[in-house]
Amino acid sequence: NHFWDAVEARRHEVRAAERYDHDETTFGPIVKRLVGRYYLDYRPEYKRELERIKAEITDPYRRRKAIEKLRDEIPPVTDFDVLFIPDRYQTVSLIAPALAVEDVITNVCEERDLERIKKTTGKNRLGLVRLLGTNTWNHPDLVERGGKYVRCAIFVDGFFAGSARKATAEFVHAFQKVHGEGRTPGYLEATGYDSAAIVKAAITKHAPQTRAEMREALAHTDGFPGATGEIRFDAEGEVQKKLFFLTVDRKEGIVEVDVEHWPAPPGG
Repeated sequence: NHFWDAVEARRHEVRAAERYDHDETTFGPIVKRLVGRYYLDYRPEYKRELERIKAEITDPYRRRKAIEKLRDEIPPVTDFDVLFIPDRYQTVSLIAPALAVEDVITNVCEERDLERIKKTTGKNRLGLVRLLGTNTWNHPDLVERGGKYVRCAIFVDGFFAGSARKATAEFVHAFQKVHGEGRTPGYLEATGYDSAAIVKAAITKHAPQTRAEMREALAHTDGFPGATGEIRFDAEGEVQKKLFFLTVDRKEGIVEVDVEHWPAPPGG
C-alpha cells in the first residue's frame, strides 16, 4: 500500500484501516468498527461500567436502559488526526455524516461550531479528525451532499479552474474567451494546453532537428509556468508538479488553500 508506506516513511503511524465493497451505501457499522464502538467488549472502560450496572441495578427495565445509555454515550476512539478516504465524492458524502453519528467531529476549522459543541458536551478538548481525499472529491455536488461534515477537509487535484495562480487564471480566462464564460476547463483541457505549450517552448528555445534532440529539449523543461502548475521533469522523465490543495468553505464552496500556512485546528 503506497499510502501506508508513505505515511510510515515520514515517521507517522496508521492507527486503523477499514475496507468496504465498491457499491456500499451503509457505513454505520464500518465507522463503528473504525472508532471502537462496534466491538465494545474489547474496551476496558465499557466492561468495567457494564459490570457495575449489572451489580448495582437489579430491575430488568432500568438495567436495560442503563446499558443502552452506556452504549450510546461511550466516546469514540479518535486516536488519529486525519482520515484518508480515497473514494468518489458520492461515497464521501455518505461516510462523513456516518462519522458525525458516532460523535466524530470533522469540520475542524469552524471555530464557532466547535465552541458550541464544547458548551453542549461540557468537554474542553474535542477529538477532531480532518478528512483527506483525492481528486475524485473535486465535484460541485460534494458541497451540497456532504454539507458541514466535509467542510475543512483537504483534498487534491491536478488542476483547479478557480485557482488564483497566475498561469492558471490566465489559461482559464483565455479558454472562456474562446468557448464562453459558461464553460469551465477541466484537467484534460489544461493538460492538453500545457503539453502543447511545453513543446512550443522547447522548439522555440532549442530548435531541435531530430527526435533525440527534441526529447533532450523536453527533458530540460524546468519551472515551466503551466496551467496545471510549475512543470519540470525528473531524471526518469516523469513530470513533477505541485498539486492543487482544496477544501470546502462554508460560504464559497470548493476553494484552494495554502496548506503550508493554514492554521492548526483549534480545540484539538
